[in-house]
Amino acid sequence: FARVLLLGENEPQMAKYLPKVAGSEAVGCYALSDTECGSDVANMGSLLYVMDGGAYVLNGAKTFVTNAPFADYAVAFARNKDDDRKYKNITAFIVPAAKKNGGNGFVPEKPMDKLCWRGSETSIISLQDVRLSEDDVVGGREDGFKLAVTSLSYGRLAVAAEALGLMERVLDEVISFASGRRGVGGKLSDS
Repeated sequence: FARVLLLGENEPQMAKYLPKVAGSEAVGCYALSDTECGSDVANMGSLLYVMDGGAYVLNGAKTFVTNAPFADYAVAFARNKDDDRKYKNITAFIVPAAKKNGGNGFVPEKPMDKLCWRGSETSIISLQDVRLSEDDVVGGREDGFKLAVTSLSYGRLAVAAEALGLMERVLDEVISFASGRRGVGGKLSDS
């Protein structure tokens, strides 16, 4: 959530949302993964928007949305329903989440039962007739593809660093275990 706002460089949005999220007063979530094509941003189509006067009206769903069940806001990426161009028809929006009953059309589904990474809940979100204004557009209209792939790049670096750290810890634990464990005929390891 925060990374996309920073990349969007909209000072009023950053001033409004980032202090709340950084100060733990609010929770944001990142709604990119498409129910039809995962994180293939150029081909997304499960969350669409149409223009109705000056309002953007969003309908559809996103999947694998971390923190969705208790989020206050989502950055959701939607494709313009009336525009078949790739890359230039995606816009990122700040969507307020109604935590109870989905009063504004944002409805988080039941949290997914995951094998790992249980420290945060992940679910599908459904949006029905969610009306947003130009003030809710992150970056600019049709900047969604650029924002999505850039934020994914940063996120993937963080995940890679985390995986490396976890693997170093696993290796340390395996060496410690093997050094102290007795096997048939002696120790499993001499180091």
